[in-house]
Amino acid sequence: MHNNSIHEYFHGVQLAELIPAGQKLVVLKEDETLQEVVNQLSTHHLLAAPVVDKQGKLVGMLSMLDIVQFIVASSPENVDFKNWQELEISGRCINLQTVKHVMGFSARDQYMPLKSNLPATMAIELFAKGVHRAIVEEDVTTDKYIGTLSQTDILKRLAEHLHMGKMKQLGEQLVKDLGLGLAKPVTIDGSENVLHAMKELAKANVSALPVVDHHGHLVGNFSASDLRGFYLDRIPHFELTTRTFLEKYSPKSLVPFFVELDGLKFVDLVKKLTHPEIHDVIHSQTVKVDHSMHRVWVVSDERKVVGVITLTDIMKVIIDHVEMD
Repeated sequence: MHNNSIHEYFHGVQLAELIPAGQKLVVLKEDETLQEVVNQLSTHHLLAAPVVDKQGKLVGMLSMLDIVQFIVASSPENVDFKNWQELEISGRCINLQTVKHVMGFSARDQYMPLKSNLPATMAIELFAKGVHRAIVEEDVTTDKYIGTLSQTDILKRLAEHLHMGKMKQLGEQLVKDLGLGLAKPVTIDGSENVLHAMKELAKANVSALPVVDHHGHLVGNFSASDLRGFYLDRIPHFELTTRTFLEKYSPKSLVPFFVELDGLKFVDLVKKLTHPEIHDVIHSQTVKVDHSMHRVWVVSDERKVVGVITLTDIMKVIIDHVEMD
C-alpha cells in the first residue's frame, strides 16, 4: 500500500475546520446584473460565488468564467469597430443580463454543496477537477449554508504543515520532478484587441492567460477578474488592445507573477502562492500582494512563458502524491 501523509492529514480534517474565521460570505442575487456582480467578484478577488433567489435560497454558483463565456457568445461574430450602434446594442445586452441566465454558462464551478462534517479530501477531489470554490452546508439535517471553501483555503492549510513530519518529504521535492509547470499555456499578444483575449480565455476554458509582447516576453496577465473595466461604460471596450485595456483598468495585471523552475522546491512554490511577492521589472521593486494567487506563470531565463502552475495542479498533487519508502 502506498503512503500519502498529506492526503491522510486532510482526510482527518472536517470541512468546517477549514472555513476561515469571520469569513464574509459574498452572495450574489439571481436578479442582479452582470455589471453589478463583476465589481463584487473583482473587489473580493473571487473567481466564483454562490447565488440566491428572491427567497434567499441557494440556487447555484456564478463564476468569472461563466461571464467570459457569455460575453463571447453575446458579442458580434466579426466586430466592426466603426459600427458603434451594433457595439452599443451588444453592450447593453451584456451589461443588463441577470445572473440567473448566466450562471453555469461555462460548466465550471457547478453548484455542488458539501456538508460541514465531511473530510476535506472530498472538497480537494472536486478542486483537483478544476472546481475553484464549494458551498459548505451545516449538516445532513439542513441545507443551511455556513460558508464557502476554496482552493486557496486548502493551500493555506497545506502551507502550515508542509514542513512537518512525513509531509516534509513532499515539500523538499523539486516542482519539475512533480511534473508541474511543464505544459505551455496559450499566450495573448498585448497588441490584440480585448475581445480576442476573451475569446482565447473562453476557448481554453481557463480564468487567465499570460500576455506577451512581440518578442514573446511575459509582460502581463489577462484574467476574468480584469473584466471590471469592461463594464464601466455603456459600450464594451472591444476595440482596445489588451495592453491598453489593462493599463487603463487593471495596471496591476501588467506586473505579472512568475517563477523559474530550476531549483524550485514544492514547499517554496506553496509559500510563494500563499504569500506572493511580485517583482516589478519596470520600476525595479518588489510588490507584496495582500491575497493568495490562483496561478503562477513559469518563465525561461529570457522571461518567455514556458508553463503555468495553478491551484488545481496543487490539489492534484495532494490527491496523487506517493511517498518514497
